[in-house]
Amino acid sequence: MIEGQSETMRSGEGTHRSRRRLCALLQALASCGTLGGEGGGSENLPNRGIIPYTRIEARAIDALPGERLREPSAVLRDGRVALYFEVRTASAARIDRAVGDGLAFGPRETVLEDAGAPSVIWVEGVAHLVFERKSGIGHGTSADGIVFEIDRDPILRGAGIGAPSLVATEEGFELYHQVRTSSAIFVARSGRNLAFADASEVLAPGTMCTGTDGGPEACWDGESVQAPEVRLATTANGRQVLRMMYTGRGRAGSGIGFAAAELGGDFVRFATNPIVDAEDVDEEAPTNLRLEDRYLLWFSETGGIAVAIDDAGLPSERF
Repeated sequence: MIEGQSETMRSGEGTHRSRRRLCALLQALASCGTLGGEGGGSENLPNRGIIPYTRIEARAIDALPGERLREPSAVLRDGRVALYFEVRTASAARIDRAVGDGLAFGPRETVLEDAGAPSVIWVEGVAHLVFERKSGIGHGTSADGIVFEIDRDPILRGAGIGAPSLVATEEGFELYHQVRTSSAIFVARSGRNLAFADASEVLAPGTMCTGTDGGPEACWDGESVQAPEVRLATTANGRQVLRMMYTGRGRAGSGIGFAAAELGGDFVRFATNPIVDAEDVDEEAPTNLRLEDRYLLWFSETGGIAVAIDDAGLPSERF
Protein backbone atom coordinates (compact mmCIF):
# COMPACT_ATOMS: atom_id res chain seq x y z
CA MET A 1 0.00 0.00 0.00
CA ILE A 2 1.12 3.58 -0.60
CA GLU A 3 1.88 5.52 2.59
CA GLY A 4 0.44 8.98 3.18
CA GLN A 5 -2.41 8.65 0.71
CA SER A 6 -5.20 9.68 3.11
CA GLU A 7 -3.51 13.00 3.94
CA THR A 8 -3.09 14.01 0.30
CA MET A 9 -6.32 12.95 -1.38
CA ARG A 10 -8.55 15.75 -2.63
CA SER A 11 -11.91 16.03 -0.93
CA GLY A 12 -14.96 18.17 -1.61
CA GLU A 13 -16.78 18.77 -4.84
CA GLY A 14 -14.48 16.72 -7.08
CA THR A 15 -14.96 13.63 -4.90
CA HIS A 16 -18.74 14.12 -4.80
CA ARG A 17 -18.83 14.28 -8.60
CA SER A 18 -16.86 11.03 -8.87
CA ARG A 19 -19.26 9.30 -6.46
CA ARG A 20 -22.28 10.47 -8.41
CA ARG A 21 -20.75 9.15 -11.63
CA LEU A 22 -19.93 5.82 -10.00
CA CYS A 23 -23.53 5.47 -8.79
CA ALA A 24 -24.82 6.19 -12.30
CA LEU A 25 -22.44 3.62 -13.71
CA LEU A 26 -23.45 0.92 -11.26
CA GLN A 27 -27.09 1.52 -12.20
CA ALA A 28 -26.13 1.14 -15.85
CA LEU A 29 -24.38 -2.15 -15.16
CA ALA A 30 -27.61 -3.52 -13.76
CA SER A 31 -29.31 -3.00 -17.13
CA CYS A 32 -26.64 -3.17 -19.83
CA GLY A 33 -27.25 -2.09 -23.39
CA THR A 34 -26.71 -4.18 -26.48
CA LEU A 35 -23.68 -2.51 -28.05
CA GLY A 36 -20.20 -3.97 -27.86
CA GLY A 37 -21.19 -7.59 -28.34
CA GLU A 38 -22.99 -10.16 -26.22
CA GLY A 39 -23.17 -9.31 -22.54
CA GLY A 40 -22.98 -5.53 -22.47
CA GLY A 41 -22.66 -2.15 -24.07
CA SER A 42 -20.01 0.54 -24.03
CA GLU A 43 -20.63 1.04 -20.30
CA ASN A 44 -19.62 -2.60 -19.80
CA LEU A 45 -16.05 -2.51 -21.12
CA PRO A 46 -13.23 -4.18 -19.15
CA ASN A 47 -12.95 -1.04 -17.06
CA ARG A 48 -11.59 -2.17 -13.68
CA GLY A 49 -9.45 0.61 -12.29
CA ILE A 50 -10.99 3.32 -14.44
CA ILE A 51 -13.26 5.20 -12.01
CA PRO A 52 -13.59 6.84 -9.55
CA TYR A 53 -10.27 8.68 -9.69
CA THR A 54 -9.45 11.23 -7.01
CA ARG A 55 -6.90 13.89 -7.86
CA ILE A 56 -4.00 14.25 -5.43
CA GLU A 57 -3.40 17.78 -4.11
CA ALA A 58 0.36 17.83 -4.72
CA ARG A 59 1.77 17.15 -8.16
CA ALA A 60 3.93 14.09 -8.64
CA ILE A 61 6.62 16.15 -10.39
CA ASP A 62 6.75 19.94 -10.63
CA ALA A 63 8.14 21.82 -13.61
CA LEU A 64 11.08 24.14 -13.08
CA PRO A 65 10.97 27.73 -14.39
CA GLY A 66 10.96 27.76 -18.18
CA GLU A 67 9.90 24.09 -18.45
CA ARG A 68 6.82 22.23 -19.56
CA LEU A 69 6.50 18.60 -18.46
CA ARG A 70 4.43 16.51 -20.86
CA GLU A 71 3.56 13.00 -22.04
CA PRO A 72 4.37 10.82 -18.99
CA SER A 73 4.85 7.04 -19.31
CA ALA A 74 4.81 4.89 -16.16
CA VAL A 75 6.45 1.47 -15.74
CA LEU A 76 6.41 -0.72 -12.64
CA ARG A 77 9.76 -2.35 -11.85
CA ASP A 78 10.69 -4.12 -8.59
CA GLY A 79 7.77 -2.54 -6.75
CA ARG A 80 8.75 1.02 -7.74
CA VAL A 81 7.28 3.30 -10.40
CA ALA A 82 9.64 4.60 -13.08
CA LEU A 83 8.05 7.66 -14.69
CA TYR A 84 9.43 8.82 -18.04
CA PHE A 85 8.32 12.21 -19.35
CA GLU A 86 9.11 14.94 -21.86
CA VAL A 87 10.81 18.10 -20.64
CA ARG A 88 10.24 20.93 -23.10
CA THR A 89 11.87 24.35 -22.99
CA ALA A 90 11.81 27.26 -25.44
CA SER A 91 14.71 25.79 -27.43
CA ALA A 92 14.71 21.99 -26.99
CA ALA A 93 13.04 18.86 -25.72
CA ARG A 94 14.43 15.86 -23.86
CA ILE A 95 13.23 12.77 -22.00
CA ASP A 96 13.80 12.52 -18.26
CA ARG A 97 13.11 9.71 -15.79
CA ALA A 98 12.29 9.71 -12.08
CA VAL A 99 11.60 6.79 -9.73
CA GLY A 100 9.32 6.73 -6.70
CA ASP A 101 6.32 5.21 -4.96
CA GLY A 102 3.85 6.67 -7.45
CA LEU A 103 2.93 9.77 -5.45
CA ALA A 104 6.41 11.14 -4.72
CA PHE A 105 9.45 10.76 -6.95
CA GLY A 106 13.18 11.10 -6.50
CA PRO A 107 15.62 13.17 -8.54
CA ARG A 108 15.32 13.31 -12.30
CA GLU A 109 17.88 11.86 -14.68
CA THR A 110 18.04 12.55 -18.40
CA VAL A 111 17.49 9.51 -20.63
CA LEU A 112 17.55 11.01 -24.13
CA GLU A 113 18.18 14.44 -25.64
CA ASP A 114 16.36 15.93 -28.62
CA ALA A 115 13.29 13.71 -28.20
CA GLY A 116 9.85 13.79 -26.62
CA ALA A 117 6.63 11.91 -25.87
CA PRO A 118 8.22 8.72 -24.45
CA SER A 119 6.54 5.34 -24.06
CA VAL A 120 8.39 2.50 -22.29
CA ILE A 121 7.53 -1.18 -21.97
CA TRP A 122 9.57 -4.18 -20.78
CA VAL A 123 9.60 -7.31 -22.95
CA GLU A 124 11.58 -10.40 -21.90
CA GLY A 125 13.96 -8.40 -19.71
CA VAL A 126 14.56 -5.63 -22.24
CA ALA A 127 13.19 -2.07 -21.97
CA HIS A 128 11.81 -0.71 -25.25
CA LEU A 129 11.55 3.07 -25.57
CA VAL A 130 9.60 4.72 -28.38
CA PHE A 131 9.61 8.48 -28.75
CA GLU A 132 8.74 11.40 -31.00
CA ARG A 133 11.16 13.28 -33.26
CA LYS A 134 10.68 15.50 -36.31
CA SER A 135 11.50 12.61 -38.64
CA GLY A 136 8.91 10.30 -37.06
CA ILE A 137 8.85 7.79 -34.23
CA GLY A 138 12.16 6.49 -32.92
CA HIS A 139 13.03 3.41 -30.90
CA GLY A 140 15.71 2.23 -28.50
CA THR A 141 16.43 -0.63 -26.10
CA SER A 142 18.03 -0.87 -22.68
CA ALA A 143 18.98 -3.50 -20.11
CA ASP A 144 18.45 -1.14 -17.15
CA GLY A 145 15.82 1.35 -18.34
CA ILE A 146 18.30 4.23 -18.08
CA VAL A 147 20.94 3.91 -20.81
CA PHE A 148 19.29 3.23 -24.18
CA GLU A 149 20.83 2.16 -27.46
CA ILE A 150 18.91 4.14 -30.07
CA ASP A 151 18.14 2.76 -33.53
CA ARG A 152 19.72 4.73 -36.35
CA ASP A 153 16.46 5.13 -38.31
CA PRO A 154 12.88 5.80 -37.16
CA ILE A 155 10.66 2.76 -36.90
CA LEU A 156 7.79 4.79 -38.38
CA ARG A 157 8.35 7.83 -40.58
CA GLY A 158 5.92 10.62 -41.26
CA ALA A 159 5.19 14.27 -40.70
CA GLY A 160 2.75 15.12 -37.97
CA ILE A 161 2.84 11.75 -36.20
CA GLY A 162 3.77 11.39 -32.54
CA ALA A 163 2.80 10.49 -28.98
CA PRO A 164 3.57 6.79 -29.58
CA SER A 165 2.49 3.86 -27.42
CA LEU A 166 4.09 0.45 -27.98
CA VAL A 167 2.29 -2.82 -27.21
CA ALA A 168 3.84 -6.32 -27.36
CA THR A 169 1.56 -9.16 -28.48
CA GLU A 170 2.17 -12.82 -29.25
CA GLU A 171 2.49 -11.94 -32.95
CA GLY A 172 4.83 -8.97 -32.56
CA PHE A 173 4.29 -5.30 -31.80
CA GLU A 174 1.54 -2.72 -32.27
CA LEU A 175 2.46 0.96 -32.38
CA TYR A 176 -0.36 3.37 -31.54
CA HIS A 177 0.15 7.06 -32.24
CA GLN A 178 -1.61 10.31 -32.98
CA VAL A 179 -1.83 11.93 -36.41
CA ARG A 180 -2.17 15.67 -36.06
CA THR A 181 -3.57 16.35 -39.53
CA SER A 182 -6.63 14.20 -38.85
CA SER A 183 -6.76 14.69 -35.05
CA ALA A 184 -7.18 10.90 -34.78
CA ILE A 185 -5.38 7.86 -33.35
CA PHE A 186 -3.79 5.25 -35.63
CA VAL A 187 -2.02 1.90 -35.25
CA ALA A 188 0.81 0.27 -37.22
CA ARG A 189 1.65 -3.42 -36.74
CA SER A 190 4.83 -5.46 -37.14
CA GLY A 191 6.43 -8.77 -36.30
CA ARG A 192 9.22 -9.02 -33.74
CA ASN A 193 11.55 -7.19 -36.16
CA LEU A 194 9.82 -3.84 -35.55
CA ALA A 195 9.30 -3.36 -39.30
CA PHE A 196 5.99 -1.51 -39.23
CA ALA A 197 3.54 -1.52 -42.12
CA ASP A 198 1.15 1.25 -43.09
CA ALA A 199 -0.94 2.61 -40.23
CA SER A 200 -4.72 2.52 -40.01
CA GLU A 201 -7.15 4.65 -38.01
CA VAL A 202 -8.54 3.12 -34.81
CA LEU A 203 -10.22 6.08 -33.05
CA ALA A 204 -11.56 9.27 -34.60
CA PRO A 205 -12.93 12.39 -32.88
CA GLY A 206 -16.64 12.86 -32.51
CA THR A 207 -17.84 9.48 -33.80
CA MET A 208 -19.57 6.37 -32.39
CA CYS A 209 -20.30 7.69 -28.89
CA THR A 210 -23.01 6.04 -26.77
CA GLY A 211 -24.60 6.71 -23.41
CA THR A 212 -25.19 4.37 -20.50
CA ASP A 213 -28.49 3.30 -22.10
CA GLY A 214 -26.64 2.04 -25.18
CA GLY A 215 -28.10 4.74 -27.41
CA PRO A 216 -26.20 7.36 -29.48
CA GLU A 217 -24.87 10.34 -27.58
CA ALA A 218 -23.03 13.51 -28.57
CA CYS A 219 -19.28 13.04 -28.23
CA TRP A 220 -17.41 15.02 -25.57
CA ASP A 221 -14.21 14.64 -27.66
CA GLY A 222 -15.58 16.01 -30.93
CA GLU A 223 -12.52 18.09 -31.89
CA SER A 224 -9.62 15.64 -31.47
CA VAL A 225 -8.38 12.41 -29.89
CA GLN A 226 -4.66 12.30 -29.17
CA ALA A 227 -1.85 10.97 -26.95
CA PRO A 228 -2.97 7.34 -26.63
CA GLU A 229 -1.62 4.92 -24.06
CA VAL A 230 -2.59 1.34 -24.92
CA ARG A 231 -1.93 -1.64 -22.67
CA LEU A 232 -2.66 -5.32 -23.18
CA ALA A 233 -4.72 -6.76 -20.31
CA THR A 234 -6.40 -10.03 -19.38
CA THR A 235 -9.97 -9.93 -18.08
CA ALA A 236 -11.33 -12.05 -15.23
CA ASN A 237 -12.58 -14.63 -17.73
CA GLY A 238 -9.16 -14.93 -19.39
CA ARG A 239 -9.77 -12.88 -22.54
CA GLN A 240 -7.00 -10.59 -23.78
CA VAL A 241 -8.12 -7.03 -24.50
CA LEU A 242 -6.52 -3.72 -25.37
CA ARG A 243 -7.24 -0.85 -22.96
CA MET A 244 -6.67 2.65 -24.28
CA MET A 245 -6.49 5.90 -22.36
CA TYR A 246 -6.24 9.05 -24.44
CA THR A 247 -6.61 12.82 -24.53
CA GLY A 248 -9.95 13.98 -25.87
CA ARG A 249 -10.71 17.58 -26.74
CA GLY A 250 -14.03 19.27 -27.31
CA ARG A 251 -15.59 22.67 -26.85
CA ALA A 252 -15.34 22.34 -23.06
CA GLY A 253 -11.57 21.74 -23.17
CA SER A 254 -9.51 18.58 -22.88
CA GLY A 255 -9.92 15.54 -20.65
CA ILE A 256 -8.98 11.88 -20.37
CA GLY A 257 -11.00 9.21 -22.12
CA PHE A 258 -11.04 5.41 -22.01
CA ALA A 259 -11.76 2.91 -24.78
CA ALA A 260 -11.22 -0.84 -25.18
CA ALA A 261 -11.04 -3.46 -27.91
CA GLU A 262 -10.56 -7.14 -28.35
CA LEU A 263 -7.37 -8.06 -30.21
CA GLY A 264 -8.02 -7.24 -33.85
CA GLY A 265 -11.36 -5.61 -33.03
CA ASP A 266 -12.69 -2.07 -32.98
CA PHE A 267 -12.18 0.28 -30.05
CA VAL A 268 -15.33 1.22 -28.15
CA ARG A 269 -15.49 4.31 -25.95
CA PHE A 270 -16.52 4.10 -22.30
CA ALA A 271 -20.00 5.50 -21.75
CA THR A 272 -19.03 7.79 -18.86
CA ASN A 273 -16.02 9.53 -20.42
CA PRO A 274 -14.16 11.63 -19.47
CA ILE A 275 -12.87 9.59 -16.53
CA VAL A 276 -11.33 12.46 -14.54
CA ASP A 277 -13.57 15.40 -13.74
CA ALA A 278 -12.23 18.67 -15.12
CA GLU A 279 -11.59 21.30 -12.48
CA ASP A 280 -9.46 24.38 -13.10
CA VAL A 281 -7.04 22.72 -15.55
CA ASP A 282 -7.18 20.49 -18.60
CA GLU A 283 -5.91 16.94 -18.17
CA GLU A 284 -3.84 15.52 -21.03
CA ALA A 285 -1.56 12.60 -22.01
CA PRO A 286 -2.53 9.90 -19.48
CA THR A 287 -0.50 6.95 -18.25
CA ASN A 288 -2.01 4.35 -15.96
CA LEU A 289 -0.94 1.27 -14.01
CA ARG A 290 -1.88 -0.92 -11.07
CA LEU A 291 0.23 -0.82 -7.90
CA GLU A 292 -0.86 -3.56 -5.47
CA ASP A 293 -4.63 -3.07 -5.10
CA ARG A 294 -4.72 0.54 -6.29
CA TYR A 295 -4.71 2.11 -9.73
CA LEU A 296 -2.68 5.25 -10.35
CA LEU A 297 -3.17 7.71 -13.20
CA TRP A 298 -0.61 10.34 -14.17
CA PHE A 299 -1.23 13.09 -16.70
CA SER A 300 0.13 16.38 -17.98
CA GLU A 301 -1.28 19.59 -16.60
CA THR A 302 -0.15 23.18 -16.26
CA GLY A 303 2.89 23.24 -14.01
CA GLY A 304 3.92 19.60 -14.09
CA ILE A 305 2.81 15.96 -13.94
CA ALA A 306 -0.28 15.36 -11.80
CA VAL A 307 -1.50 12.09 -10.26
CA ALA A 308 -4.93 10.69 -9.40
CA ILE A 309 -5.72 7.50 -7.50
CA ASP A 310 -8.45 4.86 -7.62
CA ASP A 311 -8.69 2.69 -4.48
CA ALA A 312 -11.73 0.68 -5.48
CA GLY A 313 -10.70 -0.73 -8.86
CA LEU A 314 -14.36 -1.19 -9.71
CA PRO A 315 -16.79 -1.89 -11.27
CA SER A 316 -16.25 -4.33 -14.14
CA GLU A 317 -13.86 -6.56 -16.06
CA ARG A 318 -16.50 -7.76 -18.50
CA PHE A 319 -16.49 -7.10 -22.23
